[in-house]
Amino acid sequence: MTMEFLLNDSRFSCYIIFYRRILLVWILISLIVFIILAIEVVPGLELFGTAIVWLIIMAVGIALCLYAKQRMDRKLGKVIAAANQILMKHKILMCMEDQGTRSCHKISLHFYFYDISQCVYLLAKRLLLEETKSKAKPDTSAQMSAERNGSGTAVLSATDADAAEIAAAAASDEVVIAMEADTDAIVGDVAEDVSSHPRLVLKAEKLILQQSQHYLRSVSRSLLNFPPPTVIVRMPPTVRHCKTCYCLCQFTEERCFNHKPPKWYRRIC
Repeated sequence: MTMEFLLNDSRFSCYIIFYRRILLVWILISLIVFIILAIEVVPGLELFGTAIVWLIIMAVGIALCLYAKQRMDRKLGKVIAAANQILMKHKILMCMEDQGTRSCHKISLHFYFYDISQCVYLLAKRLLLEETKSKAKPDTSAQMSAERNGSGTAVLSATDADAAEIAAAAASDEVVIAMEADTDAIVGDVAEDVSSHPRLVLKAEKLILQQSQHYLRSVSRSLLNFPPPTVIVRMPPTVRHCKTCYCLCQFTEERCFNHKPPKWYRRIC
């Protein structure tokens, strides 16, 4: 069922045919056109102007080819995520790697036995943490508004729970400042229970499946392996669910939370 879904998907076929070849084909066509122009155009200013125009068109074409490759890679990630959504019921994940340059049939499908339940739980906790922190941020405009009382005491806005303390301090001509709540301590208590937030669990599962293609492809190329024990590292890596390499939840956190691309990049890609 999974293989039938992949083979019938146009995005999968488009990636296999064009991803490794679109840039090479454009460069070859550009060189052929330049050779024809160099033979036909009279040497001099006309040839110089034609070469400048050819360079501009070639640069624009290369930029468009790179953009098209980026889009095809993102579309493939979505296709593999949909396939892994079927395979995850059997605790299996897959990724695709194109190993052909001239042929369109040299592809490798890597299947891994992988249980993502713990990764989904940890990522859902991270999503709940981010959501609770964003809700717990105080209103800075209201917090910075100060009032002057009759004795010249500066009283900044605070919560209703601190009203009695502020009044007592104002009577003794002291400066009262409303302190921010310790959001990390609050979030730490809230983030323990993720089962009551099925929306966040589904979102975490979706994020992990979207990154499964890039993660497993990097694992197959040994790009995420931990350094060997003989190598002394200043900051030892954190081991979660994989003993030999970084876990899928760590990879997803790094790409989705720690190093987000700029907004303009996310809009065009």
